[in-house]
Amino acid sequence: MSIDPGAASEPVNDRSAQYLRRTRAAVERLLEHTPFTSLSVEDIIQEAGIARSTFYVYFDDKGQMLNAFTSDLLDEALVAVSAWWQLPPAADFDTLRTALAGFVRFFHQHSALLNALIDASAFEDRPEAGFGRMVRAGEVGIAEHIRSGQRTGSVIPGIDPDAVAQWLVRLVEEGLYELSPTADEAHLERLIDAISMIVWNTLYRGARSA
Repeated sequence: MSIDPGAASEPVNDRSAQYLRRTRAAVERLLEHTPFTSLSVEDIIQEAGIARSTFYVYFDDKGQMLNAFTSDLLDEALVAVSAWWQLPPAADFDTLRTALAGFVRFFHQHSALLNALIDASAFEDRPEAGFGRMVRAGEVGIAEHIRSGQRTGSVIPGIDPDAVAQWLVRLVEEGLYELSPTADEAHLERLIDAISMIVWNTLYRGARSA
């Protein structure tokens, strides 16, 4: 089925990605002043400039739409956080802070959507499943980073990779949800300093030079 008469030759996957980005941008703008639970499909399609029929081509309802955003956000978040996981073994504190700053700022930029996702996960199965995948991906990535660092001597030996990863994910998740959305630039810098010091002291202090 052709959605846009002038775009019949455009690949379906490209059109899907285009509409997903367009709708997500519209929802993020709306979330700046309206809670997700108060948004209607009509609000979303008007802000996005798309037809109601087009919305329902891609989404069954708001919950399924939010679930689609979750997958998109997860992909982008994993790219942002991989700057930390891919640091070389000799990386110092300032390099770690730069990597973590990019990740924190990514979520600060998209905090309204992140908060909507967390809130919706409390009473809808699909966003909850998407958020759960995001949390588990973080736990797996950090645990593997710890194991790799312990093999190379850049992470403190003796700490439990899985347990520490679970604690760090919960700590960061709560901080991103509670602290970063309303932070101004000065406060955001202090939050980045704090999480960088927590990670450094937990994983690297004594194994790397500051």
